[in-house]
Amino acid sequence: MLEKAAYLRLPEARRQEIIEKSMDLYLEYPYKEVTIRRIVERLQINMNTFYRYFASKDDLYLYLYDAIEGKAEQRLLPDEFFIRLQDAGGVWTERENRFLLTFLELPDEVIHRVYFDPNLNISGHIRQFYRERLEEKRQKGLLREDVDMDLATYLYLTANYNLLQYARTYHLSLEEFMEKKEYLYYSLFEHGVSNK
Repeated sequence: MLEKAAYLRLPEARRQEIIEKSMDLYLEYPYKEVTIRRIVERLQINMNTFYRYFASKDDLYLYLYDAIEGKAEQRLLPDEFFIRLQDAGGVWTERENRFLLTFLELPDEVIHRVYFDPNLNISGHIRQFYRERLEEKRQKGLLREDVDMDLATYLYLTANYNLLQYARTYHLSLEEFMEKKEYLYYSLFEHGVSNK
């Protein structure tokens, strides 16, 4: 859990204020320039209070990210998963879309947590999503019978993580990143790399 019990005891209006003001900071400054000092000044709290709510600025960011991603859990169709940053069908506001794009600025260790930290909701959601898509393929007879579902799920997950690293290394635009993602999932995974 990213948020601490003290944060959860706050009135809903105050929690929403913290979400909005914190999101503004992450939109105004590059991730590395968002400091605890800036956060506490914006929220008009002291550092001790901040640490009663969150363990770090990373946890605060991931809490916001998870909350925004969570809005899409029940509203997007499976086929929309790979295009939702471009056209989320009204699931997210323009501001939330911009916040989600700040993900590309995160340090490697924070991105790694998103995909592989078993204590984060988003990690579990991503793994569950891939597992469900593979199960749908199996039920439709589109998956080989000998496919190890746990291994295949893990490969999808790690491929997504590595694709993000690739995009960062080669400075891909969002459009280029989405094209590579579509290629990875709908071409490479479906048909492999061999022409035999």
